[in-house]
Order: sequence, then C-alpha cells, then structure tokens
Amino acid sequence: MSYSTTKDLTDGEKLDLILSKLAGMETRLTALESQVANGACQPLDQVIRETVQARDALNERMDKLEGRLNRIEQEVRLFGRKMEVFNEELLELLRGHREAEDRLSDIERNRR
Repeated sequence: MSYSTTKDLTDGEKLDLILSKLAGMETRLTALESQVANGACQPLDQVIRETVQARDALNERMDKLEGRLNRIEQEVRLFGRKMEVFNEELLELLRGHREAEDRLSDIERNRR
C-alpha cells in the first residue's frame, strides 16, 4: 500500500486498515497451521524419504562400481607388467637372432 492511498486517511482509519490486514494474515496463518496439523506436509516427508532412498541406492551402486573399477585397474597394471616382460623377452630374442645372423655371416665370409 502506497502513501498516496493512505494520505487522506485519519490516524484511526489507518490503524483500522492495519488491524484488518493483520486479521487477514492471522486467518491465513491459522489456515496454514491447520493444514500442517492435518498432514499437508506428508508429501514433503514422502519426497524426503524417496530422496534418501535414492541417495542410498546410488551410494550402493557407486560402491559396486568402485569395486569393479579397482579390479579393472589391477588387471590393467598386471597386463602392463606382462607387456614389459614380453618386451624384454622379445628384445632378448631379437638380440639372439642378430647374434646368430652375425655368426652365420662370419661363417659364410670365412668359407669364401
């Protein structure tokens, strides 16, 4: 309510206007309190309960996924180690092959 709508009112009229507004607010507040007392907040409680259940389900799923991820990480590390061993063995095999080729070349040169 602006000053322009109340400027022509007397102090008593302004007080009556304020009191009527307060009475309206009191009525609305009483109605809201009645709704709360009658269980109007149950939907909110339901939403909270469902949210907690969803969170718990997600936490459980995340725990399972974390376990699977840990196992995959272990397998990747093991595979990496196996690849290192394979590479070392392959290099050793190539060294042996080169040595054999060198020896064969030496034998062929000596026969000529």
